This record gives sequence, C-alpha cells and structure tokens, in this order.
Amino acid sequence: MSKVQVEKSTISNLNTFLMYKELLTRIALSRFEWKGLPTTIKEHQLEKNLFLFGAVLFFNDENLNSLLQLPFTGGNGINIYDEPIERNVNSVSGYQNTLNDTNSIICYGNYSETAPAFHGELNMINLFARRLSHGCTTADINLHAQKTPVLLKCAQNQLMTLRRLYQKYDGNEPVIFADKNFDINNVGVLSTNAPFIADKIQGVNANIWNEAMLYLGIPNIVVNKKERLISSEVSAAQAGAMASTLSPLTARQKAAEAINEMFNTNISVAYRVAPVPTNNETVSRETAKEGE
Repeated sequence: MSKVQVEKSTISNLNTFLMYKELLTRIALSRFEWKGLPTTIKEHQLEKNLFLFGAVLFFNDENLNSLLQLPFTGGNGINIYDEPIERNVNSVSGYQNTLNDTNSIICYGNYSETAPAFHGELNMINLFARRLSHGCTTADINLHAQKTPVLLKCAQNQLMTLRRLYQKYDGNEPVIFADKNFDINNVGVLSTNAPFIADKIQGVNANIWNEAMLYLGIPNIVVNKKERLISSEVSAAQAGAMASTLSPLTARQKAAEAINEMFNTNISVAYRVAPVPTNNETVSRETAKEGE
C-alpha cells in the first residue's frame, strides 16, 4: 500500500470517528431543557460545560450583578457533603473568582460526580465513537473485498502498469485498455474469497449504538429480526435507558432547587425526549419471516 493510500485511509478513519463523535455529542447536549434561566446563562453553554467538565458552579457576580455558571476547580477544605468548600473559577476568557459553599451552588452532570476532580462525558463519547467507527470502517473494508477479492502478482517491470489498470478497475470504468506490449501471461490472479460479514458487523454496531443510548439515557431499541413487538415489550426494553436518565436529570433538578433557594430564582429542568408508549398497542413492524 502506497503512502498516499495510507494517508487516505487514516483520514477516512479519522473522519468516521469524528462523524460519530459529533453525532453522539449533539444528542448528549440536547437531552435536557432548562427553563427560567437568566439571560446571562445560555442553556447550550451550560450543557456543554457539564458535558466537558462534569460539574459547573452557579454563583452571583457582584460586579456584574447577575447569576453566572462556569467551570471551576475545588480549593482547600471539604464540607460534610464531600464537596469543596473553596471553589475557584478560571474562565478561558480570563474571568476569575473565588467562592465557597455559602455563596455558590455546584451543579453536577450526574449523581456519581461527588469529588473535587470532575470528569465529563466526553471520554465515554470518544469510546463509543471509536467502537462505532471501527465497526463502520471494518464493514466498509469487507464490502470493498466483495468487489475486489483478488491478489495480483506480476513482474517488477509491470508493477506500475498493473497499478494503473487496477485504479481504473477500482474506479468502475466499464472498459479497461492495456498496451499491446503488456504481457498478460506474467500476471497471476489469486482469489481471496473474502466472506461477506458486513451485515453481521452492522448488527454489532447496532448493539454498540444501543449501549451508547443506554449510557446517555435515550430511549432506543433496535430489533434486527422481522417480528412484532407490543408496546409493553418496547417499554421493558427501554427501562434501562429510562433508569439511566434519572442520574443526570435528578442531579440537575437537585441543583436547580438549591439555586432557586439561594438566589431566589425560578429555574427548572426536564428531559426533552418523549416517554415511551405504555399502552398495549402493537408497534408497526413487518411480520414476514425470512426463509418461509
């Protein structure tokens, strides 16, 4: 494989990873709807900070006379709730402030974030994106192998010519012309007989996607078999995702209650995704079974 081919492959793999990362990030940042936020706090920036850092600090800036939310680091001392007493705000814009547990409220991204060293969801999103992109690129390779399941051999002086001919073949040219001096007898073709497994890889990727949605608390179900599911079965399958929703949602709601009490605001937060069906209506699916 030439250096150019390696570079193209690397770029393609990176772009596939970035595609899944961007898609999962968009979903993660759109899960919650905040109401009653002051104009000095933007919802998307709040969710972005929680996504990246795992926690943000709500406090009232005396000079600006407004409520703000920014990432922070814990300073000296821990209170009885295992939270940092001193809280240092250092914004990328250069804004700095030092607060404590009497004049600020910590909003966690989920219930597991209870220590001063916070971690957001970006690492997990990167993990799922890598797994999904690996499956996608593997399926692409397998699909490509169905088109060109061959190993070519030739004399050294025919190598460049054979490469050019293969590029034309790879480009789906209907007719390929060769020079009359091209010695076809010195060209050997060995079929690799690559098995078609792209559909199985796609099934694995569907399971990985379900895992990602479970982590994010997004109700989601992918059924590969052609069968009928009633809503109660769908609800049962989605129960894990709904339970996963409780941790980040409850952490935000508890923070909103504390913020309202300390700063006399009326902030609330809810989940954007509509609940799954709870009646016994049948979910529309094809009922035909393959092979019958």
